[in-house]
This record gives sequence, structure tokens and C-alpha cells, in this order.
Amino acid sequence: MIKNSITLKYILLTLLLVLPVMVAVGYFSYKTSVSIVVEQTIINSETIVSSAIDKIELITQPIEEISSDLAQTYSNNSEILKKQLEGGVRINSNIFGMAAAFEPYKYAVEREKFSPYAFRKDEKIAFTDLNKKSYDYLNQKWYAEPKKRKKALWSEPYFDEGGGNKLMATFSTPIFEDSLFIGVTTADITLEKINTIVSSISILESGHIFLLSKKGRFISHPNSNIVMKKSLTEYASELSNHRLKVIAQRIKQGTTGFLPYELDDKEHIVYFSPIESMGWYIGIVFPRNELFAPLHRLTKMTFIISFIGVLLLVLAVIVVTRRTTRRITALSKITEVIAAGNFSHHIEHDSSSDEIGKLSTSFNNMQVSLVKHIDNLQKVTAGKQKIESELQIAREIQMGILPTHFPSFPTPHNFDVFATINPAREVGGDFYDFFFVDENRFCFVIGDVSGKGVPAALFMAVSKTLIKATATAGKSLAETMTIVNNELILNNDSCMFVTVFIGILDVHTGEIEFSCAGHNPPVKLTENSSEMVAVHPSPPLGAFSDVLYTSHTTQLKYGESLFLYTDGVTEAFNTEKRQYSCERLQNQLKPQSANSSSAIIESVTQSVERFTKNALQSDDITMLNIRFLKKDPPTFGFPLNKGD
Repeated sequence: MIKNSITLKYILLTLLLVLPVMVAVGYFSYKTSVSIVVEQTIINSETIVSSAIDKIELITQPIEEISSDLAQTYSNNSEILKKQLEGGVRINSNIFGMAAAFEPYKYAVEREKFSPYAFRKDEKIAFTDLNKKSYDYLNQKWYAEPKKRKKALWSEPYFDEGGGNKLMATFSTPIFEDSLFIGVTTADITLEKINTIVSSISILESGHIFLLSKKGRFISHPNSNIVMKKSLTEYASELSNHRLKVIAQRIKQGTTGFLPYELDDKEHIVYFSPIESMGWYIGIVFPRNELFAPLHRLTKMTFIISFIGVLLLVLAVIVVTRRTTRRITALSKITEVIAAGNFSHHIEHDSSSDEIGKLSTSFNNMQVSLVKHIDNLQKVTAGKQKIESELQIAREIQMGILPTHFPSFPTPHNFDVFATINPAREVGGDFYDFFFVDENRFCFVIGDVSGKGVPAALFMAVSKTLIKATATAGKSLAETMTIVNNELILNNDSCMFVTVFIGILDVHTGEIEFSCAGHNPPVKLTENSSEMVAVHPSPPLGAFSDVLYTSHTTQLKYGESLFLYTDGVTEAFNTEKRQYSCERLQNQLKPQSANSSSAIIESVTQSVERFTKNALQSDDITMLNIRFLKKDPPTFGFPLNKGD
């Protein structure tokens, strides 16, 4: 009882509908929220990085300008040059030291090497000459790189032992005289300045910012053990961390990125971007659990609220369905009595205005209507059976007026004729006929009436009768067609018409005289060949008045056939709504020239059936084939106008 209860079914249906929707909404909501968090994090990262770069460049750009200005205005007087260096250091508190270094004998002919260096020491400015045996400035990277590349640039961070004895980076500006390199001016900044800027930026609770040099070496990082000691690539290889290796590779390529990686069993997301002016890289590391913590809290709260909502919904379903099923059960017991045939038993009136109240009223109304309907149904069924019986009789009558016996003549002749008709309904508008008009001429005709059903069948009978009566009265084909056309137009209020192809075979010569009224051109079958017979286009019979029809001739040799058909053959549709087509008909007829008329028609019938398969027949299908044989016709023993 519980298994089949409506209440249980409604609960299961509710859960079946609500839970997948909730899961789908929750899933897509979570995925969308993750995307939003990621997008917002990227935007925030870009803002933080842009701010950090601005702060760094706020320090580095003036340093670059001072070094560049000195390269343009340095003095050839060594004392003045020292004052210029001292002034540069003094004017910018972010500069640790400045130097001017020259190629051998380029500053003064009496000096091989010359490189004065002013730097900060104990809150004062001290001087030293970098031209020392222990410090070959010509081979230092801050000197060699701008010389080689012939442009100003920042050096890779280094410990300047023998110079400033500090971790620093140097901006070097090459000095040219008449396009000839003669030395560099430099300005140094200690990494302490850069690290102060980086460490002042907080990222969530445990996130951080790191700086990489042009070669990927750590300049700034919370782990002091890797600063200036390892590159990101070396650090990733040491940890065997594939994702860090990918990040290092992306940084080497000079791209900006936002990628995940795992370190110490914790997931992180890093955003990295180049500092274009220095060739360095800055990265921001976000702990994933901290980044998505608000989203996870929101998801958990949403799940709890949804679970409570489902419970309340189930309780509501239980209450509503139990109240409803009690009334339905009572209604069901009464309807069982009515279902047993007791239509006089009325259902107790339900005064409520809901669907069940309306249902009880409808059942009472249904009892009255059902009695009337059963009575009407009996009358309609009887009428339908009568119509079907009359249509069957009409079909038998229609088929009876067509030649159906083959061969149709008691005495053999030198031609072979065969025809079939398959109406799309009980009765149709297609027809065929054949008969002798005299001892030497054999007439055959095929037609297709517009429309379907009984009207088309009646018009077909009239058309067939007129054509035969006129043709056997000694009229020419052209006269026959013209006379029949004028007769059909009279009192043709329904505007029906019929396409006709009529031919007369000379049984001695094989010559066929024919006339066509809007019908499909026949196919002539010769040895291993089939071709459409060219016909003069004329309107169908019954369509237009005062039409003068003409006739033409074609020749059949011994063994050749003329195949006639209605458009039900070429326009037969398959289940894919494609037509059988004239081309397919010709290809089917091509190898049939040596066969009998019945075999030719049977071959086409099977071909059409294979093509249409289970598709519903949409039009009448009629075919007639006449084949000219070699033997001579008899001169006696055959009746004229027989075969009906």
C-alpha cells in the first residue's frame, strides 16, 4: 500500500525534480562564482602589481635619469667629475653610489684606466677608485653588458665586493664620443630599498610577493635562504615541482600569467608579470584556501538552506497529497460502479471549487454525454461501414472497366501489351485502355486525372469512354484529342482535367502515331538502351477550350518497346522525401529491352517498391508497355474493339 501510494510517488517525483535542479544550480553557481573570484583576483593582482611597479619605478626612473644625464655632461676634469658623482649621490637618497668608468686611455691619455666611485658610508659620501687589481671593472657585468649591447640597462643583482660591498643592482649608461664607446656612468641601488617596497604589500593572511631578476634569480622572497642564491628554475627542480617549472618557463618567455601550483601539500595560485623598465619579474602568491574561503562558506550556507527547503517542501507535499487522496479515493470507488455499466448512479456533489470538485461535476456530466456518445457512435460506425462497402464496390466497378486479361485477344498477334494500375486510395483517377480501331491499327492510351478519390474516378470513366468512342469512330488522333477536350470542358464546373498519351500502332510496320495532352513522355526501349520520346507540349484535356492537338510518329523495330506511365511512378517518394525520378526509371528500363511487357512492368514495380520501402503511396501508379514482335499478324480471326 505504501509503495503504490500517491503521497510516496509525489515525494519521489518532487525529489527527482528538485534535487537535480538544486545540484545543477549549485554546481553552476559554484563554477560561476569560482570564475568570478578568479577574474576578480586577476584584476586585483594587476592592480597590486601595477602599484608595486609604480612604486619601484618611482625610485628607479630618477636614478636612470641621473645616470643618463651624467653620461651626457661628465667633466674631463677628474675633480669636477668627482663632484658630479658626489652631487648625484647626494641629490637622490635612493642612490647608494655612482661611478664613471672609462676605456683604457679614453678619459686621459696619461691614464690607462680610470673609474672614480662615490658611495654612501656612515651617513657620509666616500670615494674610491674601482681601478684595482682585485677588482677589474672592465670585466664586471655592469660595465661589459652596456658596452656589448650599446644601450643603457639594469644589471643583474649582485654583491659588489670591492665596490660598495652591498647587494645591489646597477643602472649603466654607455658613453659615446663620435659613435665610439668610451665608457659608462652608473647609479647603484641596494636591494634593501626594493625589498622594503615589496614587503610593505600584504596579500591575504599568508600570501606574499616575490621578485625575480632577468635570469630568474630570486631578488625578494619570504624565504631568505633562496634570495640571491637560487633561481625559480633551480628551486622548482630541487622540489621536483612540475607546475613551478612551467611557471619558470612562462616567465623566461616574458609572458604574464595566472597559474596554480602546489607546495608543501598546499595549493597556491601565482600571478606574474614583467617589470618592463628593469627586465625583472614580479609575482604574487595567493594561498588557494584563503582565496576561496568566503566562497566555500557561502556554498556551505547555501547547501544548508537548500536542505532545509527540501525538507519543508516534502512536508508540504505530504500534507497536500494526503488531503487530496482522501477525496480521490472516495471518487474512485463511485467511478468503479459507473465503469461496471451503471450509468444511472450519480456521484455525490463536491461543493469545493478546486479541481476535484470540478472533476466530480464533470463525471456527472460525462454520464449523460457518454450515453449520447455511445448511441451516436453506433450510428457513425454503421454509416462508415456503409461508405467503405460502397467504395469497395466503386473500386471493383472501376477496375472492371479496364482491360485486365492478358493476352486480351484470342488470336496471337505480333505485339505484346501489358498494363497495371495501383490506386493510392480505394478509387483513383488513373486509367489505361487498348483496342483495335481497324484490322491494321491497334490503339493504346494512358491517362491521369487531376485530384483523387471518387470525383477523379468519375472523371476518369467519362474520359476513357469518350476517348474510345471517338477513336473508334474513324477520327484521326489529332481530331480525337480535340473533340474529347471540347466535350470534357462542357459543364466542367469543378475545373478537372486529365493528362493523356494516346498512340496507334501499325501492326505491319511498327510505326506508332501518337498525341500527347500534358502527359509524361513515354520511354522507348531499344537494344540495351532507353530514351525519352520527344513529345509536342500540349495542355491536358479539359483544361482549355479550342485547343488544336497534333500528332507525331515514332518507329518501333522488332523487339523494341514503348513504356507508358503516370507521374505516380517518377514522383514516388521514399521516407527521405526524395523522388524516384525519370533518370532512375530510364536506368531501370535500359537492360529490360529483351523482356516481355509483363516482365518489364514487374521489374519497374519492384524497383519502385524497393525505393519507397515503407513510405505511404501518395499518387496512383499506372504503367503500360507495348512491344513490337517479328511474326506477321494474321489476316483473320480477331475481333475489333475487344478487350474491355
